[in-house]
Amino acid sequence: MQVLTRYGIVNSVRGRGGGFFFTEKNPDSVSLFDVINLFEGEK
Repeated sequence: MQVLTRYGIVNSVRGRGGGFFFTEKNPDSVSLFDVINLFEGEK
């Protein structure tokens, strides 16, 4: 989750009632390909 936070895909809130949430209002705008690219890099 740290990688996704670092690249602005998700954001986090600490403490009670906290958690992770998408930074985009529409999570459909983030593709699985984008997430895999963050971890694997472009080849």
